[in-house]
Amino acid sequence: MNRKTIQQAKEMLKCPRFLDINIRKPHFESEWTKSLLDGLDHLKLNSDELALLCGRQSDSRPLRVEDELEISKQCASVLQDRHGICQFWITMGDRGSMWIGKDQASCFERALPVGSTVDTVGAGDAFAAVLMEAIIMGRAPSEALHRGN
Repeated sequence: MNRKTIQQAKEMLKCPRFLDINIRKPHFESEWTKSLLDGLDHLKLNSDELALLCGRQSDSRPLRVEDELEISKQCASVLQDRHGICQFWITMGDRGSMWIGKDQASCFERALPVGSTVDTVGAGDAFAAVLMEAIIMGRAPSEALHRGN
């Protein structure tokens, strides 16, 4: 899709908007950010993408889950103010996932143990599909995260 097509879709469609941003350098152009994020209902991203979008340096050292949750809330607040995003769905790798809504409402779901991992390609897409189904079905964020994990 190009920018013109995305803008036309935003103007024509009057339904909740969900974006799985998938920032992959060098393929992501930051000048797209505003048009992609403004007025989103749901943004699915990982914790590194969240840090990048809110202008925070990612920590190279592992953080305690509690610290990462607090930092994620701060970053989400910045993006809510800047772009009017309603809900954030954040994946945190083998630690789990979290949801942040309006007024800093949030929940966290620990990842389920996995035997051996062969390849994680597509895991985020599968997670996003489960989230979209949960949103459409009106499931609680905690249930959506649990099912997604």
